[in-house]
Amino acid sequence: MSDNRLLDALSCRGVLVNVSVRYWRARKKLNPEDLGLSSDQVNQRLISLGHKKLLPKDCLRSLALAESRAHALVEENTFPFLNGVARYLPNERLTEVDARLNELGDQFRHEQQEFLRQYPTYRENALREWEPTARELVDDPTRLRSWASPRLPRSSGSRRSGIGSRQHS
Repeated sequence: MSDNRLLDALSCRGVLVNVSVRYWRARKKLNPEDLGLSSDQVNQRLISLGHKKLLPKDCLRSLALAESRAHALVEENTFPFLNGVARYLPNERLTEVDARLNELGDQFRHEQQEFLRQYPTYRENALREWEPTARELVDDPTRLRSWASPRLPRSSGSRRSGIGSRQHS
């Protein structure tokens, strides 16, 4: 069977699916200067400093849970296509999976609104929590604290975020 005929047969029996979940992760790249180091003290080829969390991880737990549920749903109902480049969803499961993804999207938007409602409290608590952490990490804690406050917006606003799925036939 030629490649075109195989693709035609597959597209008649299912779709390729991609799930994307976007939201503010409340983190920034950690720089050597944040730890009182100069950039020439850190070999970028060998050392990655990772990220600094602007908010404690538990503040975003419900959003991360919705994300993991969406990915798990797709993983459970599809199989890898082209060595994992895409996920193939058989038509028999399409309606059910699409409905469940829409439910998860609704849950995500609800959790997002709850996050926005609680954000001022999360922000104040995080800034308070950074005080002793900064004192323990570096000789000059104002250097480490100085990046946190301006990077934690007073209002988190609503950027383009949510659970989305695309089906490609």
